[in-house]
Amino acid sequence: MSEQLKNWNKIRQNKCKLRDEYGVDGDELFESLSSKSVFTVIEEKTIRSKNAPNERFDEIFAILYRKDPLRTIPIFLEALEVKHKVAADYLKEGKETRKKPDYKSQLEAIFDILLEKNPGDMYEGVLEALQEMNRDDIIGEIQQV
Repeated sequence: MSEQLKNWNKIRQNKCKLRDEYGVDGDELFESLSSKSVFTVIEEKTIRSKNAPNERFDEIFAILYRKDPLRTIPIFLEALEVKHKVAADYLKEGKETRKKPDYKSQLEAIFDILLEKNPGDMYEGVLEALQEMNRDDIIGEIQQV
């Protein structure tokens, strides 16, 4: 686990960013964490009792922060990774693509993240997606490297 994720500090500092910039849905995250038995029955009832999505989101994190980070953070990251891989990677590795100065730098950062995981499979998947989007310009850039 990265040095920064031995406690809840980085996640606490980026909670709103996860929701607002990365589009993390609290209800989806709750279901995923519940399926991994992160919450007790009483904690689940407490979260479900909140009517507004933002209140549920806040309650999820308030409860998570009280849990043992060494045990719970890996489970949290695994749950987050299912639909929000880039957000999970940002928390784990501090990689931010949106703050790059230009479009090309943003693309390079995204490809760096994707290709680190499983280069062969990711490369083919990215090329297929770009072909479906008719982005021959980006395909040309990738194949020049």
